[in-house]
Amino acid sequence: MAAASPSVTFPGPLPPFPDCTKPDLPIESFPYVSQQTDGGFSGCVRVDQANPGSYSVIAQGSPHKCCASSATASREALTVSPPAGPPGTLVTITGTSTTPPSAAVLQKSAAMGFDDHAQVCWVACDVLSYSDVVKWSLSSTGNFEIAFQVPSVPWMTAAGIQRPVPGGYRIVLPCIPDSYDQGKGCKSEQLTGSFQMTGPVPSLCDTGQPCSAIEVSPTQGPPGSIVAVRGWTPLVGLGGQALVYLRVHTANTSWDSMPTLASTSFEVTAQPDWASLGTLHPLSILRSGLDAFGVDPANPHRFAYCSGSAIQVTADGGQTWSPIPIQGVVSASAATKYPLGTGYQANPVSCDTVALDPQHPTSFYALFLTADRTPPPMYYVGYFTNDAGRTWYPVPVPAGSEMRAFGGFRVDLLGVRAVSTMWSDSLPPDQPMVAVEVTVDGGNTWTTGNLACPQAGPCVALGSKSWARCMAVEGWEAVLVSTDNGKSWSTTNHIRSCWRVVQVVGLANGRLVTLDGRSQFPLTVSDDGDRTSRSIALPALPNQTNTNPDYGDLELLPDGRLLLVSLHWYVLAPGASAWCSVANSPTGNQTDAPAAAVPQLIGDHLWWLDGQPTTLRSLPVSALHC
Repeated sequence: MAAASPSVTFPGPLPPFPDCTKPDLPIESFPYVSQQTDGGFSGCVRVDQANPGSYSVIAQGSPHKCCASSATASREALTVSPPAGPPGTLVTITGTSTTPPSAAVLQKSAAMGFDDHAQVCWVACDVLSYSDVVKWSLSSTGNFEIAFQVPSVPWMTAAGIQRPVPGGYRIVLPCIPDSYDQGKGCKSEQLTGSFQMTGPVPSLCDTGQPCSAIEVSPTQGPPGSIVAVRGWTPLVGLGGQALVYLRVHTANTSWDSMPTLASTSFEVTAQPDWASLGTLHPLSILRSGLDAFGVDPANPHRFAYCSGSAIQVTADGGQTWSPIPIQGVVSASAATKYPLGTGYQANPVSCDTVALDPQHPTSFYALFLTADRTPPPMYYVGYFTNDAGRTWYPVPVPAGSEMRAFGGFRVDLLGVRAVSTMWSDSLPPDQPMVAVEVTVDGGNTWTTGNLACPQAGPCVALGSKSWARCMAVEGWEAVLVSTDNGKSWSTTNHIRSCWRVVQVVGLANGRLVTLDGRSQFPLTVSDDGDRTSRSIALPALPNQTNTNPDYGDLELLPDGRLLLVSLHWYVLAPGASAWCSVANSPTGNQTDAPAAAVPQLIGDHLWWLDGQPTTLRSLPVSALHC
């Protein structure tokens, strides 16, 4: 049964608990949730690493203030219609701008799908605000209107809770909107209008009565648990744009200075450990990010990697290598929107990852980084050759996507799949936004297809990779699961796809293991297709002092041992309670090393690229002993 704070009368029922088995984005990275216009909110939080005990689940937030300011004194020149009404009244604000956009600018913005937005404040610019679309008049130059909803419930101010009472209230437009591409900023006068609030007003937050509530489900669980949260507090913003920060308060953080709106208790229990798992036998292994090596799934002795201005390929397990030229991509890209060999990526160009065709030995597929002009942002683009590098061609762009949304190659025994991000407002929220083009004849023809299941183990795949997000915030790569042998896919989880390598390992009975040594949950296990998972405690590292250690890069080996790659290498045997230091441990793999420096299992060897200049290195798995 969910715990709750003391009973309070709400303007309506509490929001339902959200389905936290299908988060749209990683919970730990987007803890903010939107507060509804009636004060309700709901969201999901993950329990941080913490010792067993009782902790608080808290909702925090500060009044959403206007960030714009006027260069001149305010002028009461806004018309508010209707001018009076009860709490929750929807009104229209109209006014005239002295710096309106031209007709040409309005036509251009409409064609590009852009809208002008303006901030609107309630009472004053240090109380509450929100942003809404500005509708410009096509017949009266400079005239505009903005929709606005008067608060229907109490709201927060810096001085405390304010209840709606009958009387006059100011509506403030701190800056007359300027068109998005005029670049004038907020240099115009501030406009104000007034609204007369009438009754009836809600009987909420009376003196001595509770004015917030929060509930959680479940009310206990180990670190890594995902908890559904719902509640109600006075408004901290308007128009459904208010943000509430949810977290399980297990440690002091920089967020502690933010006011607490509501809280309840949560019991953190002990989590299972590595020794309790027994021996894990990997049936399939997926790696996030960009692998340094492309491997022929039909022949582990044949693999390749990008090296300077060529692709180096071997057919005898790395004893000999042959170059595949890639400079033909320069001429192939000249007619595209993202020409290579100029600007960001000057000649000679180099690729970032390569894929091999299992059926056509002269066909190669390579991914390149590019940019519109000067990065950021940067994008992935894909090219292929079917004549061993003499001629290169752009990968076809699927309908609903574009060239810069290319997200990598997927190879199986039948052929090669090119994955792209697809944008569509009609897609259900739990469906993967990916488009797939498939070739089974070495790139001569491409057809619309789907992702493929691994040869063994649960049917799981990784979604499209996107570099552009990584230039601003860390990017994400969706984990996709199919229950109908690859005919349809659903998004069940997201992993960090930039600056690290994460393994998604398929086991028997549909179990999935996720290994991310640089997160606070380095090993998680799912028994239901990654819809829910449990975090597994790993033994402390030698000389470990940090309660949330960096386990470097983790890999599950075929014999069930766990390999840790960092400044030093360690292995963890099945059922073991301590790490074992690898004798004659390779050196040079630094914290936050590029993915190319993270060993990749190919056959019975680990291969990686190390140092500057890049050095090709390998180590037989049999050499990993203590």
